[in-house]
Amino acid sequence: MASSKISELTDGTQFEPGDETIVVRSGANWKVDPTKNAVNAWVSFNGTGTVAILASYNVTSITDNGTGLYTINFTNALTDANYAVAGASNNVNSMTVQVHGTYNVAVDTKTTTALKINVSQSTTLYDCVFVSVIIVR
Repeated sequence: MASSKISELTDGTQFEPGDETIVVRSGANWKVDPTKNAVNAWVSFNGTGTVAILASYNVTSITDNGTGLYTINFTNALTDANYAVAGASNNVNSMTVQVHGTYNVAVDTKTTTALKINVSQSTTLYDCVFVSVIIVR
């Protein structure tokens, strides 16, 4: 059975599937390109009741800090806190009909090990059924 590693990069580096490093082709050679950015973490979770992660990458858990307030805890620490964050949320009932309209996902605090966000509509915080966040550095 063949190895799951890329074993012959120009610089001799080997990578496991799922590594966050970007490998690019330069002519006939493959190399690590540190100037390319990648998704460092993402999560989709249910923010109502007992918070539950639906799917994720590099996220170990979500902490419920109160209505509309969450901490996303990273499995592996990021290089620094200078990452970009994008988020979306939706509050639907069992018939997938939107209940309250548009919700905003905003950053409260960024560290290398966690991201605190809030979910609101206008100035009111909400627990939404679907919250998705992506972190890129």
